Amino acid sequence: MDKKDTPRLLGLEDGSVPEPNKIAWVEHDNIRLRYAHWLADKDKKTDKLGTVLICTGRNEFIEKYYETVNDLLKIGHDVVVFDWRGQGYSSRLLKKSHLGHITDFNDYVRDFHAMFDQVLLADCKAPYYVLAHSMGGLISILAASEVPQRIERMVLSAPLIKIKDQPLSINTMRNISGFMKLIGLGSLPTYRQKDWKEITPFEENVLTSSKERYERNTDFLRQDPNLGVGCPSFAWLNSAIRAMKYIHSNKFIDSYAVPTLIMSASKDQVVSSDAIDLYCNETPYCHHLSVQGAEHEILQEHDYLREQFFAAYKAFIPGSG
Repeated sequence: MDKKDTPRLLGLEDGSVPEPNKIAWVEHDNIRLRYAHWLADKDKKTDKLGTVLICTGRNEFIEKYYETVNDLLKIGHDVVVFDWRGQGYSSRLLKKSHLGHITDFNDYVRDFHAMFDQVLLADCKAPYYVLAHSMGGLISILAASEVPQRIERMVLSAPLIKIKDQPLSINTMRNISGFMKLIGLGSLPTYRQKDWKEITPFEENVLTSSKERYERNTDFLRQDPNLGVGCPSFAWLNSAIRAMKYIHSNKFIDSYAVPTLIMSASKDQVVSSDAIDLYCNETPYCHHLSVQGAEHEILQEHDYLREQFFAAYKAFIPGSG
């Protein structure tokens, strides 16, 4: 891929894609991150509302957030969305590019800071807000704690505070994945996946109860399967568990100072909503609301569930209500 080429965005059949002000690359750590920047309508926009940075979850990509971008533009925010390293059309890290891989979650944190330094601080209106989902929520908590003065407030959708109960305990998964990483096999997949391009039928998905939005999002993967990733590597799993453990440490909790609204999904089968509630009770500046009836991807849910999310968002973000 030529350094000067322009990244692309996939479209929707109904032509409802919001037109971005810019689609470009951020280059750092010898990789490239794809991002898109949207400007609110001049009639809607106010300097006080500033810019929202959307941080996506694992196996997500910019296109999946078109509807959310439109929602934020209507409120009056400018919006920036990007693909983490190893996802979407950003640089892939392995020859088997479909594997969800990272050696350390601090690499994601560097992606977060690169977006702030090269895009938000350089080209976007303050104040700056973060809207993040799942894995993106965990990364945002880690990154925001390092530079709390940059971020006005954060709203997190079902962040990866703790993985939902699995057949193996967290300690067992950490030990197995840590051993595989130690002996140089961290880039192997955590389970056997016959065809990573195969799309899970709606009836078997654990992400959303909205068939319309599920089919819309999976249509992007039908257009280009290379936009997605398959199962995580042992190194990704070990790094995620270590990051989750770190944000639960007393040292981290005592130092956290970013006003944060965390919204969990009552029917979440991916992350633990009970753990989110406990974490918010223990962490200053964190507030918790549960969206009753929602599955993991609240922003990809039915209208009445998304409306609850944005009602809370508007109440929490100054001037957006």
